Amino acid sequence: MTWRTPVSTRMFVAGTLAITALPPFGPFFSVVAILRASLEGHHEVIAAVFLGSLLLAFLGLTRLVFAIVDGRPRAGARSLGNKFRETPGIIIPPLVCLALLLWLGLSTPSVLRDSWSAAAQFLAITP
Repeated sequence: MTWRTPVSTRMFVAGTLAITALPPFGPFFSVVAILRASLEGHHEVIAAVFLGSLLLAFLGLTRLVFAIVDGRPRAGARSLGNKFRETPGIIIPPLVCLALLLWLGLSTPSVLRDSWSAAAQFLAITP
């Protein structure tokens, strides 16, 4: 995949790293919040299981993605040459999505934070 679509390959890897909750993307901060809440609530076993599950998901996804990215193309694909062009219509939409995800991770707008807090309070079980 790398030799045919180098820009798309880089975006694919960046997107994979973003959804596996690596900093500075938005999911990282939600993972940190979950861990903090579980440790503050003295639920160390749950935090350990959560971290273990997160590690397994990260390893599984990255293994699959890098197998796709670094895999050898089939003979039929190699014989076609490079007929596929990465046009701006193909490249720009994923870049916009990655930029938005990065922006949400680095500076979440107060409107979203307030909405998330209201949703969390609404969903919280009170004794």
